[in-house]
Parts: sequence; structure tokens; C-alpha cells
Amino acid sequence: MLKDILGQAWEAMLYNRRRTAITMIGMAWGIATVVLLLAYGAGFSHAIEAILPNGAQILLAFSPAGPANRRAATRPA
Repeated sequence: MLKDILGQAWEAMLYNRRRTAITMIGMAWGIATVVLLLAYGAGFSHAIEAILPNGAQILLAFSPAGPANRRAATRPA
């Protein structure tokens, strides 16, 4: 049964050579992208660790700058 399935798959790949090639290129591109993104993330992590010695932590606070916040921040004329 497995031999039949593999034989049929092989015949389909030979029959559709262009689709097979495009699929193989797409899979290689996807794998390369994942590897590069993981390497980029690891490099960024190491850079942050080098910038912040002794495990220092930075607390960043963001607040929306909506119309209410802008009115409160402006001084009356």
C-alpha cells in the first residue's frame, strides 16, 4: 500500500514538473525565512543583553494620545 502511494506521488511529481519545482522553491524559501528570523531574534536578544548589563530592566509606559489627553496637556490661552 505504501509502495503504491509513493509510486503515485512520484508519477504526479514527474507529470507536474513545474509545480513540483515551484513547491520545492517555496518550501526552501519558507525554511530559510524561519531560520533567518530565529537568528535575527537571537542576535537582537544578545545585543539587548550587552546593552543592559547585570540583567537591568527598563520599564516603558505608553499611553494613548487621544483627544482627551491632548486637551489636558495643553495650557489655556
